[in-house]
Amino acid sequence: MIRLLFLSLCFIFSLNDVSISTDPYFLYEEARKLLRQKKNDYAFIKLKQLIRDFPQYKYADFAQIEIAKYYFLNKDYLNAKSELNKLLSNYPESKYADEANLYLKKINDIYLDYKKDLKLKEYLENAEALAGSRDWNNLLKECDKIGKLPNLRQKEIFEAFKRGENKY
Repeated sequence: MIRLLFLSLCFIFSLNDVSISTDPYFLYEEARKLLRQKKNDYAFIKLKQLIRDFPQYKYADFAQIEIAKYYFLNKDYLNAKSELNKLLSNYPESKYADEANLYLKKINDIYLDYKKDLKLKEYLENAEALAGSRDWNNLLKECDKIGKLPNLRQKEIFEAFKRGENKY
């Protein structure tokens, strides 16, 4: 008898869980509460569920931008970019569209800086090898390449290189 009562209660509670998880407002409010508590991983799960199950819900754009920010803050720029593009294509009239475009610009800047840093690292490694071999003409050419890289801290890095400090 007690076992039957226990199973009945478990069944009733499981029905309540299903009804709660199928309520978009509950998912939205739960995610917001978790975000305020800085429980971003748990909020992320709720937000993903909201987007998956209720993509036309009135606060789905909020969920989409928060998912993108979660990826961005965790330096997962590829997924952040994907989520931001989903926001712009699925919710073009969203009040979060401008914010999404700002994040896309930040991601683009991060990729450009990364590419420049890789190129700078390559030039510095070449310069270091040429300095070791005393190939002064080619060393000067590598230094010229470094000087032509845009928007970098070339002077600071080059001065450190001359002092023998490796910034990479």
